[in-house]
Amino acid sequence: MVRSQCADERQWFRVAERRITGSNPKNDRTHLKVLKSKPRNLPFGDRILLRLSTARDFDGLWLGTLESDAETIFQRVEEALEMIRLHDPRRYQRLRRHISRIWIRVLPGDEADFHAAAQACELDPRFVRDATVTVHDLAATIVHESAHARIDRCIPYREDLRHRIEAACRRDELAFCRRVPGSTALQEAIQDWLAGAPSKEFWSNSAFHQRFINGTLESLRYLGVPPRLLPVVRGIHTVICRTSQATSFYMAVEPTERKPTNRHALA
Repeated sequence: MVRSQCADERQWFRVAERRITGSNPKNDRTHLKVLKSKPRNLPFGDRILLRLSTARDFDGLWLGTLESDAETIFQRVEEALEMIRLHDPRRYQRLRRHISRIWIRVLPGDEADFHAAAQACELDPRFVRDATVTVHDLAATIVHESAHARIDRCIPYREDLRHRIEAACRRDELAFCRRVPGSTALQEAIQDWLAGAPSKEFWSNSAFHQRFINGTLESLRYLGVPPRLLPVVRGIHTVICRTSQATSFYMAVEPTERKPTNRHALA
């Protein structure tokens, strides 16, 4: 049963990857219908932040940010979206089908990500404002997160699949860049990444956790949190994470191996 399930997952992954990179055989549609994700509720905190965001509409896409220079940020994002729409209409339409929002907010440890519950491509404002980041870079990043949105509908972002998912999204970036004039340098950078992609350890939960901690501290500095409070925040986060890991380990142990609590004994 386990072997059959793994074989099905590999087949589904190949189907999903073929679809995001351009191929769309009729037979693939049947497999993808089976793999629809369960609906996920948006966390309460994110709902509050969405309502507090300055927002505007761009061709049916919700653009929002909590930053004070919203107009400058929106202009950069709209230029990137226009580039996608002009040079790759097909990918642009797929983007609009799978992403409802482009949310520019501070991201710990990431320049961009896909927020599945919000159906949002999230961009860090520091990345959007960076003078070294071209419109081509920004457009390719949005295409990358759109590919994540498509894959997420059928393939979970599991630790053992992340390296393959990221490579598939990079190939989708490359296919887009080949349609855009003046993106030779970006194409070469993506090809170099694919040729020497990070190892599986780079995508492990522990590596993600460490990057999140480092990114959180940098984000707090950016948001103006006093430096003397940063060690306190890091200590609290470490305690919470260790408690969570201990709880997860306890819940993963077979019931026969757990030591009964007083409640179990009374039962």
